[in-house]
Amino acid sequence: QTFSAPEEFDPRPIITVENQGGQGSCTGHAMTSCVELCDYLETGEKCPELSEQWSYITGQRQSGITGDRGATISGVVEAAKENGLCRADLAPYTGRYYTRFSREAEEEARQHRIAQHSVMRDYAACLGWLQSGQGAIVLGISWTRELANNRSGEITTRNSGGGRYGGHALAFLGWDKRGWLWMANSHSERWGNGGWALCEPAWVDQTIRDRYSEHIGVTDLTENFGKVRKWKPWPDNPFVG
Repeated sequence: QTFSAPEEFDPRPIITVENQGGQGSCTGHAMTSCVELCDYLETGEKCPELSEQWSYITGQRQSGITGDRGATISGVVEAAKENGLCRADLAPYTGRYYTRFSREAEEEARQHRIAQHSVMRDYAACLGWLQSGQGAIVLGISWTRELANNRSGEITTRNSGGGRYGGHALAFLGWDKRGWLWMANSHSERWGNGGWALCEPAWVDQTIRDRYSEHIGVTDLTENFGKVRKWKPWPDNPFVG
C-alpha cells in the first residue's frame, strides 16, 4: 500500500537540532540533517546521528579550503556523493577543529552516500522536491541580523533583513499545511522555535533570487531519481493529513 504526499510533514521528531558553536561548520550540520532525512525516507526508521565534523572537513577538501573558514554548499554535496557521511560516534563533533579520521570512519561513511543532486530554481521546485519524497534541500544564504535574532520560529520577507553577517548553511526538511517550509538551523534550540523555523514561500523565492544563494536538493535515489518516491504507511511516521 502506498499514499500520495501528506498534507504536512513535520521533521522535528526525526532530526535533532545541534549547536555548531565556534566552528564555521554550518555546511556540515546542514548536510548531515539532509542525509539523515534521506535515510529515514528510505528505511522508515530514525537514522543514527551522522558526523557534522566529517561532513564539514570532507566538504572543505572538495571546496579547496583549509583551516576553519567554512566550506561551500557544492563542496559538501560532492563530498556526500563521493565519500558519504560516517556515524557521529566515529568522528564526534567536539567544537574543536580537527581534520584526521580513522579508517573505520572512512569505511562506515560509504553506507550513507548521496546518489544525486538537483539545483532548486524557485519555491515551487523546493516544495515539489520535498513532497516527492526524494530527499531534502541544503541551502546557503546571506545571513542577516534579523535572521540571526529570530525567536518567533517564522521567517518572512518582512522579518529577515538587516545587516549581513556573511553566508550561512541550513536545511529544508518538511512543510506545513500552508506550504511553508520547515528549516533546521545549527545555532542550538535557543534560535527560532527550538532551533527550527517555518519559512514563507515568498521569502524562499527571495533568497533563491539572491546571487549569493545556493539551494540544492539531495537524494539517495539512483534508478528512481526524478520520480516520486511513494510515501509508506510507517507506524511511527510524523505525517499528518
